[in-house]
Amino acid sequence: MRLTIAAYKLARVIGLNGVCSIVLLAMRGITAGYTTATIELRVLLIPFIDQASRFAPSVILTVFVADIAGELAAKTAQVRAQLVRAMRAVARLITLLRMELSPTKNVVCASSPELGRDIASDLHDLHVSYQPRVTSLGVGLGGGLRRNAQVM
Repeated sequence: MRLTIAAYKLARVIGLNGVCSIVLLAMRGITAGYTTATIELRVLLIPFIDQASRFAPSVILTVFVADIAGELAAKTAQVRAQLVRAMRAVARLITLLRMELSPTKNVVCASSPELGRDIASDLHDLHVSYQPRVTSLGVGLGGGLRRNAQVM
């Protein structure tokens, strides 16, 4: 970890097509593409995801690199209440880490459009939108009964 932190603190420049930026010093974050980046993020997030799980224990939270997903199979009212509670806990903890939620990438996919829209409405301040089809790790997922064949 000491080597990782020392490497992170090095001055760097950003180059594109032969044009370089001024020398930059990173002040926060994890170096994208670095060998230990996913391990660092996992070590950082595990206690917070465990804590968020306590707010809604029936919700299954999964983390892949920097993407966090919540799933629950239950009655509609329970799904809505539990997922909203879990995602609010995740958002609050991410904020405590001084990290930011994307204003454009937060989506909900649900077994019915009504449920998806209700959850998105409950989480509108977190910029969550309802999508009937989503892509997760290159795999197409769809809510409801129809197979999502748009992503192969």
